[in-house]
Amino acid sequence: SPKPEDAVRAEAEAEAYLPDHLLGLIDEKRVFRPVEDIALTYGRLLGRAGEKHLRAALKGLHDEGRIEGFGPGTVRTKELRPTA
Repeated sequence: SPKPEDAVRAEAEAEAYLPDHLLGLIDEKRVFRPVEDIALTYGRLLGRAGEKHLRAALKGLHDEGRIEGFGPGTVRTKELRPTA
């Protein structure tokens, strides 16, 4: 079973990697739904990051005004767009 330090490491990796990775995907695709390509969504963290990491990264980008389409509900099915 996963050790607490593994969870802490996964959290730190996700915080360092996912926001920029996701913003790049959203900017490139203009409309991005994570469910359409889970491997692309998580990138190099596939299998190590989960939906809570994805939600935290997208919430941060939304709170910074960098994406729209984030809100309550299942994060995988959101239609995410860049604000600019």
